[in-house]
Amino acid sequence: MQPRQQLPKQLSLRFLGPFQASLGGYPTPESRTKKIEALLIFLAMEANRVHRRESLVGLLFPDQPDEVARTNLRQTLNRLRKAIKDKEAMPPFLLISRESTQFNRDSNCTLDVWTLQQGLRGCEKHAGKRNGRCTNCMQQLQIGLDLVRGPFLDGFFLEDSIQFDEWVLGYRERLQQDILAGLQQLAHYLETRGEYASAVMIARRQIELEPWDEAAQRQVMRLLAYQGQRNAALRQFQILSQTLDDELGVEPTTETAVLRDFIAMAGDKRPFHLPTRETIVGRDAELATIHQQLANTEHRLISLVGSGGIGKTRLAVETGWRVATNYVGPFLHGVYFVPLAGVATATDQPFSGIMNQLVTAVAEALGFAFSGSRPPQQQLTNFLQNKSILLILDNCEHLITAVQELVRSTLLETESVQFLVTSRERLNVRSEWLQALDGLPFPVNGDAPVELEKMSAVQLFIQRAQQVDSGFVVDEGNGGCTLPTIGEICRMVRGIPLAIELAAPWVRMMTCTEIAREIEHNLDGLTSSMAHVPERHRSMRAVFNHSWALLDAAEQQTIAQLSVFRGGFDRKTAQEVTGASLSQLAGLLDKSFLQRVDEDGVTRFQMQEVLRQYAAEKLAAMGGETAVFLQHCHTYLNFVTQRSQDLRGTRQLKALAEIRREIENIRVAWHYALTHDQFESIGKAADTLALFYYMRSWSVEGVTLFKDAVERVQQGLGEETAVTLGKLLARQGWFTFLQGQHVAAQRLLQESLNGLQAANATVDTVYTLNFLAVVTYTLGNYEQANQFVTNGLAISESIADSYRIAVANNILSQIAYLQGDYEKAKETCETSLTFERKIDNQWSMGFSLTNLGRVAYAQNDYETARTHYLESLTIRKSMGDRRGEAICLNYLGDAAKAAGDYAEAANQYNASLAIAKEIGDLSSVAISLSRLGFTHLAQQQPNEAWSSFKEALQQAQALPGQLDALVGIATLISQSNPTLAANLANQIHEHPATTTETRQLAATLQSNLPQNPSETSIDQLIDMILQMNPEI
Repeated sequence: MQPRQQLPKQLSLRFLGPFQASLGGYPTPESRTKKIEALLIFLAMEANRVHRRESLVGLLFPDQPDEVARTNLRQTLNRLRKAIKDKEAMPPFLLISRESTQFNRDSNCTLDVWTLQQGLRGCEKHAGKRNGRCTNCMQQLQIGLDLVRGPFLDGFFLEDSIQFDEWVLGYRERLQQDILAGLQQLAHYLETRGEYASAVMIARRQIELEPWDEAAQRQVMRLLAYQGQRNAALRQFQILSQTLDDELGVEPTTETAVLRDFIAMAGDKRPFHLPTRETIVGRDAELATIHQQLANTEHRLISLVGSGGIGKTRLAVETGWRVATNYVGPFLHGVYFVPLAGVATATDQPFSGIMNQLVTAVAEALGFAFSGSRPPQQQLTNFLQNKSILLILDNCEHLITAVQELVRSTLLETESVQFLVTSRERLNVRSEWLQALDGLPFPVNGDAPVELEKMSAVQLFIQRAQQVDSGFVVDEGNGGCTLPTIGEICRMVRGIPLAIELAAPWVRMMTCTEIAREIEHNLDGLTSSMAHVPERHRSMRAVFNHSWALLDAAEQQTIAQLSVFRGGFDRKTAQEVTGASLSQLAGLLDKSFLQRVDEDGVTRFQMQEVLRQYAAEKLAAMGGETAVFLQHCHTYLNFVTQRSQDLRGTRQLKALAEIRREIENIRVAWHYALTHDQFESIGKAADTLALFYYMRSWSVEGVTLFKDAVERVQQGLGEETAVTLGKLLARQGWFTFLQGQHVAAQRLLQESLNGLQAANATVDTVYTLNFLAVVTYTLGNYEQANQFVTNGLAISESIADSYRIAVANNILSQIAYLQGDYEKAKETCETSLTFERKIDNQWSMGFSLTNLGRVAYAQNDYETARTHYLESLTIRKSMGDRRGEAICLNYLGDAAKAAGDYAEAANQYNASLAIAKEIGDLSSVAISLSRLGFTHLAQQQPNEAWSSFKEALQQAQALPGQLDALVGIATLISQSNPTLAANLANQIHEHPATTTETRQLAATLQSNLPQNPSETSIDQLIDMILQMNPEI
């Protein structure tokens, strides 16, 4: 028997950390002077060249006589060979001659530094030029970095050789820099792939090497926040702050502080607004690709493109849920789904109208309310600033140009907003990343049954069939429903999910063989008549046609008529418009013609858009469009009209939600009524719809809506439409005023008043008189404004209309306040509040309480002012009015500051500032900052005051806000730079946009400063201030 041959032992060397060497798994013996280890280290690290003995002598024995040193080297080399059993190694570890020595890289040896160096170089394809996007490069780099246990040869040195220690130190520093660069690149790579936990581990290793590395610290903060660990991210900032203070005596950079604020603004949980989650079959590869793209912040626009019914929406919704619940992607501020199938469906709308509806749909999904006269798109962009958000825009194909504009401008003006878009065609935007969707994987001829069972298309068919028929099984005894037959069905419909979902319910009436035969028959007919249409579209049409044929006549009529709805419908309205019974809706739901959607506890139904369009074709072919659209029109305009009192009373919040839920249907109804002369219905709905638009701050769309209505009604003007025209002109005038066009608004309201008075529509003039008064006092004519509102009040009192009486008294209060008649302002405002409480009009009560607070403040009754502001704040919170909350908090700060409680004032202003930043209201941001600046001045904190005033100046988007900040700056520098302060005070005092309070502050400054006339403009002064950083 031959003795078993012993395998050569592997020499394992580890230098990345404390020195370790082992042979065959056992540690090599340690030497007393470490010279043996030092020689092994040097030879292994410099294995790429031959080393003459004199150079080794100089390295290891520099201070010894030449002969003694050579002897010591020879002995050290022999001991090294003995320690590593070099003579037994095949091939040997050392290549030795009389004059030189070299480590043999081909020997059975591993060295962690070699592996690291290989990882640092990159994969074979990129050798020497490591690519941070190459998976092979990064995998190889990670293998090398995983071997690092600490600094190169940590703790290893020779007491009698400075040369060796310097050589070690040089290597240690070079490797440290290479390791840091590698860690940074690997962490970035993992972050862009969405592997946040792994990326955190790598970034923390960077911090262990360099605790003051703020880039690595920021990455850890960011990644922790991405994973929902907001508090841990903020603690990381505190740790960094302490480290920098202890080690360097400095604070974190502005970039790091901004990130801290960015994270602090996010909630503890990732917010979301998504449809109900449904089971998704297959699409694992697509989901993985989408997730990887979303994790990469450079991929800011991802388009899921495919034909109708291919499953784009379901894939997008599933992505949204994974983003929300599994913390996929960097979306600290949430993921929001925006359904667009029912938006701007009228074909004759101007582009501006389409854009407004698109922007409104996005804002509503975000829970963002417009305010003021700035364009909605600008307000939306401001809201999205400094937020990391994923917006899912679903069904964009009919809005391509508008979506292109929205996406382009948002990507240009924000840094962290990403879009996931579903459409039948791509957007063709430069930054677009395309994900083309086809059907689910389906069988081809010859696939074995075991393979068929794994295919997503087959799985979906079986799942759907079992949903409608619990007894359905796949076997020979089930009427021929075998896997090959099901596979054939899926192949014929090209794996299209909607086609499969429509075909599967047929199993209740037919065998799978019969289903396949019917689809084939329909396809044969379509092949000749639709030869120019792609095969997948013919497959879908074939299923649609047969599904339609399986419906009875009543079901066909119902589904065709249901196509008039936009954005879904509820059971009650479906019955009212189409006569559909509950059993018919249930049947259409079972047959996959309808989908059930639960929204805020309300059950609604909807059709997939491609199926709705098919049903609309059938409705047109039936010739029943006019009657059903007319019924739809009357139903929804009556729906609006019936909520008139609700919007003004106890059901206010519910009515707002109900109208918002049906707004797409209401828009369709309004447009149909205008184009088919249903002016009576328009006139009845105008008041409530206008109030809804006002309460939602949809003033831009309000102008367009009522302007178009006015033009249409004027074309068919007659005595019967005079009142409707007058009402529409009044609403157009009010929304025009809200857009800042005061003179045009006054003309429209006056025209409305003239027409309504001529038509003897006395009650209808009340709205016009009230808001004509508001426009008039805004233009400075208090006497005429008072007359208008007094006339309107008399009419309201004559019919005992509490709502109108409250509105009139509120306007009288504002006029009195502006005239300095605070007693009358208080009296009329209290009257307004009494009537608002009577009908429980919470929305209006919020305004009245704020006005009462302002009156009390003007009378130096700060505690009463505070009480009113707090009650108003409570109402604003219950209404979800974030801007109103910010306003109340600022007023509470004013009351605290006036009472001398500067700490409380600062708290209130900061709370207001946080909300203003959250909602992107830059004007409110500037107001809060200016008030903070004056509070810091009162507390003798000049540096903090300067920072607040300067930021206010930068954030203010209009002159009034800039002038408020400038008067604060002038006050601040009045001692250090009296000449500039005087120039500022003069310009502010004379500027027409200056508010009364700011003009008074400027006048006080003027009286205490030297007057040196200057021709410097206000814009030049602003530029000068923004470039200053004075010593205060």
